[in-house]
Amino acid sequence: MITYGLVGAGGLGRDHMDYAMSSVLKQFDGLTENEVRLVFIDAEPKEREVQGYPVLSIEDFLAENRGHHYFNLSFSGWQDRRQTVELMTAGGAKPLAHIHPQVNIRNNTTIGEGLFMAYCAMIATTCTVGSFFQMLDYSYISHDCVIGDFVECGPRVSINGNTIVEDNAYIGAGAVFRQGTPEKPLRIGKGAVVGMGSVVTKDVPAGAVVYGNPARVQP
Repeated sequence: MITYGLVGAGGLGRDHMDYAMSSVLKQFDGLTENEVRLVFIDAEPKEREVQGYPVLSIEDFLAENRGHHYFNLSFSGWQDRRQTVELMTAGGAKPLAHIHPQVNIRNNTTIGEGLFMAYCAMIATTCTVGSFFQMLDYSYISHDCVIGDFVECGPRVSINGNTIVEDNAYIGAGAVFRQGTPEKPLRIGKGAVVGMGSVVTKDVPAGAVVYGNPARVQP
């Protein structure tokens, strides 16, 4: 028997809990639905149950952990996400990928722990993806890209080939990146924020906020 929890019982978690069971079963040979318990986890639970699933505090989830508790994150904000992962792993819980059955991960791609990949998302060939990458519905990463830790992509993001997205970056819904080259990849700096619908045609400095078409650094 294992317990799998999504940390965050808000809109994102509610939207994506429906395929949690299929995701878990694909990662454990021989496991059946009767051997999997699904829960939401919340720092300050406001309800005891959401959509038929129990809602546990982080403390309660970790207190009952006996080495068979797994988790992923269903909320935004890299600082809180990093802190939550540190807390959960220190308490003995283990990261587990949360992957919709209708996704496409191509060959020769390396994936870090804690991947969250939603409906019709795709990662193309020869990419490297860091830990706790969150990729929402219909987003696409083309060939030869490098994605850092705790990066978040909203729905319908299109990252073309030879792009580097450094740790903690946030890419808003519908953003489009131009193609880089092997000699000069397009680079999105650490902690940068790309606004929704932006068209990114050049490098984004670390910590910068950009939006528009073409995307420009905001003061």
